[in-house]
Amino acid sequence: MNIPVSLRRRNTWLLLAAGLMFWLLNALTCMFSDDYPVSFGFRDYGIDLTKPVRTFSDVVVSQYYHYLTQHGRVLTIGTDQLLMTLRCKPVFDVLNTLFFVAFLYLIQVFSRQRGWATVLLALALMFGLFRAFGEVFLWQTGSINYLWGIVLNLVLLYALYRHRDSNRLWPSLWLTLFAFVVGTWQESFSIGIGAALVIGLSYSLYRRQQQHIVPWLATIAYLAGILFYVASPGTQERATIAGLDLMSAVVGLGGGILYVLAGQRIFWILVVTLFVRFRKNREGLKDFVRDNWFFLTAILFQMLFLMFVGKTAEPRAFFGIESFSLILLFKALPPLSDRIGIAAGIVFLAVYALVVHLTWNNYRAMQDFYAELDRSDGLVFFDIPQYTRTDRHYLGSSLLINHQRSLFNAEAAYYGKDFIMVLPKRLYQELYLTSSFICPENRTAPWQYTTPELNFIVVPLKRDGRLPQSKYGCEIVTFPSGRYALMNKPKRYLKRHADRE
Repeated sequence: MNIPVSLRRRNTWLLLAAGLMFWLLNALTCMFSDDYPVSFGFRDYGIDLTKPVRTFSDVVVSQYYHYLTQHGRVLTIGTDQLLMTLRCKPVFDVLNTLFFVAFLYLIQVFSRQRGWATVLLALALMFGLFRAFGEVFLWQTGSINYLWGIVLNLVLLYALYRHRDSNRLWPSLWLTLFAFVVGTWQESFSIGIGAALVIGLSYSLYRRQQQHIVPWLATIAYLAGILFYVASPGTQERATIAGLDLMSAVVGLGGGILYVLAGQRIFWILVVTLFVRFRKNREGLKDFVRDNWFFLTAILFQMLFLMFVGKTAEPRAFFGIESFSLILLFKALPPLSDRIGIAAGIVFLAVYALVVHLTWNNYRAMQDFYAELDRSDGLVFFDIPQYTRTDRHYLGSSLLINHQRSLFNAEAAYYGKDFIMVLPKRLYQELYLTSSFICPENRTAPWQYTTPELNFIVVPLKRDGRLPQSKYGCEIVTFPSGRYALMNKPKRYLKRHADRE
């Protein structure tokens, strides 16, 4: 590869502008999902919600138990926890922006497509087609896993290329350590890249080519990182709980193949591009495959891995395949013209405007919710936004809290509450202060009351006598108006309401 040393001036300014636009989205994204439990220490019995991580030693102890009980990505989650010790999300926002700009730059490096048109087309494709955009680019825990993971892997591959013929001690030491770290980071990249590294070195041995110490040590360290993750007792337990074993993988392979192939976007654009460009030029296609065998091999083995895993893998797990495909797509395209750059820029700005609008509205709703939560004892009357599929795709955080207070212990501990329960505003008058909600219009079955917009059923309880214990799907509450059981709505109600929408 002819690795470019520097970018043109206007290209650099465009990267900086893209970074500022991306930083705005990060600044409007709040904590979400796994961010809350990660802010506390792990122990052999799970998460200790009385011990938030405050120091580096807290993180080390926490990750020791995390490796035993959760999974083997201790360096990934350890980095997440280190940022949590700062209790300052703007630090992450800046770091995540730097990684995003680095990703854009590395796409240019590996594809050899330089210029502002490349940046704009890459932005348009990422914002328009990447799966689970908010989870892999904006959500803190997700971004550290995926966006940071792809950047670290590409940096490692670039360094290995630069030192591919080296036998010197210093590159061997730091690259070996770095390769181990990157190998443990995220299996959505490491399986494919690890397979490509092994095949590359095996082929060089077969051809009896001269061997060098740096690529060998780095490859061994990378594979050791993968093994470190796989050997984690936490990883083994998660696989058992998910029902992942050889027999289930073989039985479900057909569904896994369809799931993975149907989940790709950039990959299929790459396939169509290669077909159109090389349909009458087989030699050109052979040259493309020979020149880009590494990423093609990584895509193939990453797909095979996800096919065996099946639907257990979330759509964000496709991020590695799509990133490799994006690089190859730019390598397959001819030099981009200014017209393509302008068209891509228009598409990107249109999608970005939508994402900013969604993110800003969600940010305001979350700030209003936090204000209400701060004034409450944990019981909040608030109308949670109805998130559409587009919202869930682009937002890096959302309000997922509902009437099941037992599901949000980490969030409650983070905000200093005994519990968090959220009910619609109308129920403050209809259920909390009075029992007017318990009326014939809202009755769906004997002693069961609900409305289409609620995801739970209200069951009034006797005012005297011993209260039953709350359990999963059924919260027992005592309000001034009476005592109630708030039960998850049966699936038939939820499906009927979804069909109406």
